[in-house]
Amino acid sequence: MYFKFFRIVVLTAILFGLSGPTSFGQAEKAVPDTVIVDKGIDIKFVDFAKKIEASIDDGSPDFCNNNMHFELLFDRMMGGRKISDKAKSEFMSGFKKGFNFSKIIAKGISLKLLRMESDGTGTRALFRAFDPDGGHAYFKFLLVEDGNKIYIADLYSSTCGEDISSILSHDTVPMLARSDSGLLGKLLQKETEFSKNFLKISQIKKLINDGDPDTALKTYNELPDCLKLEKLIILLRIQASVLKGADSREYKESLAALKGCVKDGDNSLDGILLNYYILNKDFSKAHGCLDNLYKMTANNDPYLDVKRGDIFLEEGKLNEAEAIIRKGIQREPTMESPYWSLFTVLIAEKKWPDATKTIQSIEKLFNKKLSFADMEKDPEYASLVKTDDYLKWKESTLKPNQALPADSAKKTTAPTKKPRMLEPK
Repeated sequence: MYFKFFRIVVLTAILFGLSGPTSFGQAEKAVPDTVIVDKGIDIKFVDFAKKIEASIDDGSPDFCNNNMHFELLFDRMMGGRKISDKAKSEFMSGFKKGFNFSKIIAKGISLKLLRMESDGTGTRALFRAFDPDGGHAYFKFLLVEDGNKIYIADLYSSTCGEDISSILSHDTVPMLARSDSGLLGKLLQKETEFSKNFLKISQIKKLINDGDPDTALKTYNELPDCLKLEKLIILLRIQASVLKGADSREYKESLAALKGCVKDGDNSLDGILLNYYILNKDFSKAHGCLDNLYKMTANNDPYLDVKRGDIFLEEGKLNEAEAIIRKGIQREPTMESPYWSLFTVLIAEKKWPDATKTIQSIEKLFNKKLSFADMEKDPEYASLVKTDDYLKWKESTLKPNQALPADSAKKTTAPTKKPRMLEPK
C-alpha cells in the first residue's frame, strides 16, 4: 500500500506545477502589504494563512503537514463515491504517512498572502508564488474549521487549474477500485487510463527534467487519445514543447490544444493562455486574461502590472508599458523582476540614461554583480553599451587601469531574462 501511495505523491508532483527541486537563485521577496479579506471571514483564518506563508517561506512545510485534514481531502478526492471501510482504512494509513507538502511545493518558493475569500466550501487563502527562476503562479489553500481548529482541506494551483484532490483522484480512485469491486463499475474511462499509463506519464516528466523534449513529445503521442486531450496531460506537452523554443511550432500547437480543452468561462489557466494570445498577436484577449487575474487577486498583486507592461511592449505601446511597469515597482519595490522588465522597455525606447540607471539600481538593490563582458556580447544591448552613460558607469565601477578578467562571466551574474508566467515543472 505504501508503494501505491508513493505513486500518488509522484503523480501530484508531476502534475501540480511547483514541484521540481530548485538549486540556485532566490525567489522574489514581498514587502508586507494589505491582505484583502472578504466580508464575514474571521480574523483567525487570516492568522492561520499567515502561518502557512511563514512555513513555506522558511522552507519547512511542517505547519502545513501537521494541519492537513486528510478525511476531508479524501472525501473530495472520491467525489462522493463510496468504498469499504477496510479499503479506506488501509489507504488512509499510507496516505497520512506519505503525504508531505515538500513533495508539492518546492523548497525556495516564496509566498505572499493576497486575499481571503469564501467559495462555498470553506475559506480560500490566495497566495502569489514565485520560484527562484522567476516563475509566477497562484495557490489557493482551502481552509475549514472542525472542532474549533482550522485545517487545510485542499490546495489549488493556477499552473494546472485544479485542486490537488482532483489531481490525486486520477490515480487514487482506480487504485482503490482494484480492491473494491463496488467502486470498479463507477470508474470513468480517463481514470482507468490514467492508472494504466502512470509509468509513461512519469517518464514524460523525467524526460522534460532531463532536457529531452523530442523523446518526451514522442512518449506523449503514444498515450491514448482520451488522455492526450486531458488538460493536465496537455500541460506536460506544453512543458516539453517550450524546451524547443517559445517560437517553435510544437509550443504554439500545444498552447492551441490547451485552449481547445478549456471551456468558455473557465479562467483557471489564464496565466498560461495569455502566452497563447500574445504569440498569436491577439492582444485584446491577452489583456482579457490579465483582467481576470486582476479580478481574482482583487487588484492586490503588483506583479500583474508588470505582465500588463509586457503585453504593451509586444504591442509596441512603449509609453504605456513603461508607465504601468513603473507603477508596479512603486507598489512593490522589493521585487527584482519588474526592474528587468523596465530595463527591457527602456532599451526599446532608446532611453539610455534611464536604462543605465535601472541596471545600476538592480545591482544596488539586489546585491548583483553584473558582467560587463556578457552585456557587451549580447546583441540586445549592442546600442546601450556604446552610450556615454554606460561607458561612464563601467569606468566608475572598475578600478583605474583595471580590465575585466577573461573569466569574469563565470564570476559575475549576467542579466537574466524577464520572468515568465509559471508553467508546470
